Amino acid sequence: MKVISKKGFFLIETLVVIGILGIVVTLLFRSFYNLYSAFSASEYYNTVSASNAAYNVYKYCNDQSVNYTTLIGTNNYLDITTQFSNTYFDKIKTETGISKIYLIKGTSINSIIQNFDVLFRKYLLTLENETGLLIVISTIDGEYGIMRVGS
Repeated sequence: MKVISKKGFFLIETLVVIGILGIVVTLLFRSFYNLYSAFSASEYYNTVSASNAAYNVYKYCNDQSVNYTTLIGTNNYLDITTQFSNTYFDKIKTETGISKIYLIKGTSINSIIQNFDVLFRKYLLTLENETGLLIVISTIDGEYGIMRVGS
């Protein structure tokens, strides 16, 4: 008489193992996807070109002896994209690809965040621990940069 060996997996056991592995792989994929999404969103924050653009605006303002505290006054933020109307400033904006320039009080970011679009809000959330005055720029390419200008 032939003895049936009980070693190995039956079909149902194999399907259960495949199902469990499928669930584990799905959970891993979701966690890595969330991590990748967060990384890909932040790759446009403080890029070299955006930081260079912010620095050029900062340098221009310093050359013009701009008093940032007087300029912003009692406001928590100020759109200074069109504040200075001359060909040199317009050339800086054009050559560096700036779409918006804001002067923001770092301590007030949480109270002003609703005034901006979703992508700019995400960037501002990374700055919520900043203090002092900040020049924050947004480029045409969707990059963001910051320059600290005072306390």
